[in-house]
Amino acid sequence: ISELDEGTDTGYTQVSMQAFAEKQGITLDAENTIEALNKKIKEDGLADEWTAHRAAYVTEFVEQVHSMVKTKHNGKLISTAVFAEIGQTYDLKKQNIKVWLENGYVDFVTPMVYFYEASQIFESVGKMKAICGDIECYTGLYTTYHKQTTDELAAHIDASDKAGANGFILF
Repeated sequence: ISELDEGTDTGYTQVSMQAFAEKQGITLDAENTIEALNKKIKEDGLADEWTAHRAAYVTEFVEQVHSMVKTKHNGKLISTAVFAEIGQTYDLKKQNIKVWLENGYVDFVTPMVYFYEASQIFESVGKMKAICGDIECYTGLYTTYHKQTTDELAAHIDASDKAGANGFILF
């Protein structure tokens, strides 16, 4: 089941829906309803295009923030907290972290690595480091919120370090 089917998808503003419909040659019903757009997206196989359309808005915003910060506050760093799994980051939140990294829009990344097991943290951080390349990556840990022990926190920090993170942040 997709977010379209569950009704949990986001970004259905009138501006976004209308722009997408025009770009795709879709005629929406008089009310421009989410249901009508989703029906056309499914019928025409446009789910990937709809996600990319909304992700472009988010990337445009990140680019504008980057430009503003680097112009008005040169020397200040820009970070982002994203899901640890790139597919979820893009599909669910429309955050195209790969494009942001390629274009230098962020100075460091803090993936939210909210797992219970140290092995999961090690694996996730390793994947994120591969995507980040030379961009610093600080693991966002959630151990304290999960009410895990200090030994588990130490294991999570160790797993993050062994996976190559530049440091960690406690959420």
